[in-house]
Amino acid sequence: MGKIYIKIHRMRNEVILAACDSDLIGKVFREGSIILNVKEDFYKGKLVSDEEFRELLQMATIMNLVGERCVKIALEEGYIDEDRILRVQGIPHAQMALMFL
Repeated sequence: MGKIYIKIHRMRNEVILAACDSDLIGKVFREGSIILNVKEDFYKGKLVSDEEFRELLQMATIMNLVGERCVKIALEEGYIDEDRILRVQGIPHAQMALMFL
């Protein structure tokens, strides 16, 4: 069973969770004018299990997700909508930001 790389970035009051399926790290996907670059310095932090990833989703105010595994989990947990998932060369990419009014 694969794992997910996560890296937490903090900016002001935001907790940014960058996550990608472990087999995608360092790869670049292109489709038309869209480039999805799964950069190690942004995504590669700690390798976590699906269960750990589910827990980490709760703390994020912003998410940047790449890959079937992590996008599917975020979808199952209700953090993203199916119609908001972008696919680049078949690889799913989703972003989420909490809005406080």
